[in-house]
Amino acid sequence: LSGGRIALSGTPVEVFSHGGERQAMGLGVPAAVELADALRRRGVPVEGTPYTVEMLRDALVALKNGKGGGANA
Repeated sequence: LSGGRIALSGTPVEVFSHGGERQAMGLGVPAAVELADALRRRGVPVEGTPYTVEMLRDALVALKNGKGGGANA
């Protein structure tokens, strides 16, 4: 809610995908979502939700081993 109206609605994944709107309302995002987004920006495929520790660990290992990384690597 924002100003007495529904500002964002949907599943957690849908709501967290509205970064600019969410930030404008002063809402943060779980660390796992931030990490998954950062990994995607580096070209590491992170799919599915909820993000598990194992899934994020595997993505970090892939990045470390050079299996990720696009233009931002």
